[in-house]
Amino acid sequence: MVMEEASSSGTTQTSYPCGVLYRFPAVYALAMRLIYGKSYSTRYRSVACYVPPHSTVLDVCCGDAKLSSFLPKSVSYRGIDISPACVSYASKMGISAALGDIENTPIPQADVIVIQGSLYQFKDPKKTYCQTVPVC
Repeated sequence: MVMEEASSSGTTQTSYPCGVLYRFPAVYALAMRLIYGKSYSTRYRSVACYVPPHSTVLDVCCGDAKLSSFLPKSVSYRGIDISPACVSYASKMGISAALGDIENTPIPQADVIVIQGSLYQFKDPKKTYCQTVPVC
């Protein structure tokens, strides 16, 4: 969800409301490890096994872009997230990531689109899913 705010100068500023987990990628990574426990790496490996070599992957709501480290080198990965901190973190790690709000903007094309553990965050999860998956 994108929020527009009027500044004191009269211009409109766009803000991306993100909880504390999404403002600090290291805290996000720790929280995910705690939430998923022993299954943390298994869930990424499970997703990665469905990605064909030499394909393009769009990781929607990518967070810290951890999925990228489980994919074969031949895969072209791109993450998209509403959190500027997560996108900045991924970029500093040399991972392709972009700032985006999938509830309000078109989804870039890719051979494989991944969205894991994030649908609960949307106002209308079915609409978001159908926007992400064109064969809905």
